[in-house]
Amino acid sequence: MAAGKRFKIVFSWHEAASPERRQLFRELAALGHEVTVIGPEAWNVDGADEHAYTLEEDGYRLLGLPAAYKNMPDKFYYLDVMALVLTFRMSRPDIVHVFEQPYSPAAFELSVISRLFAPRASLIIETAQERPVPQGRRYSYFNGYTLGRCAMLLYANGNGADAKRSERFVMPVGDASERGPDYWKAAAAALVRVYEGL
Repeated sequence: MAAGKRFKIVFSWHEAASPERRQLFRELAALGHEVTVIGPEAWNVDGADEHAYTLEEDGYRLLGLPAAYKNMPDKFYYLDVMALVLTFRMSRPDIVHVFEQPYSPAAFELSVISRLFAPRASLIIETAQERPVPQGRRYSYFNGYTLGRCAMLLYANGNGADAKRSERFVMPVGDASERGPDYWKAAAAALVRVYEGL
């Protein structure tokens, strides 16, 4: 994708309920990109119960949806499929960025919906920590389908060997509040460079 392009991004992350994490989306919007964020309506982030209410602030939209298996990143998925479909149809994304393990039901769900309702969008799967696929055919199928569909796998550690294209990338997770706003600006700018390289 061309440098300097303004992207329409749908970003899904189970920790999007945290105001701390949402600084990333604020910075992406400040760079001129259209950002829609999907996350579970409630999640425990760094030991605190956080809630993601549907809202529009600081240039991005946040959609908090009910999820099965709350606080279980490897098992959860979104229950309101119609809301996901409408989000993809209305936002017409260039980029679908899913920050979940590729074998997770949520990553699989978003991969299928993006293929059906945003087929031109580039799917990016990102993992903070590459872990072995859990036992079971369901997880193996989800992993194979999601990695086969994704344009890029971003990983913080591991090797990304199962993806067609992969790159090491460290998303700011954990308590980054003491690092200041430049930390999030740098993360947003780094993500945009990844998007431009697709």
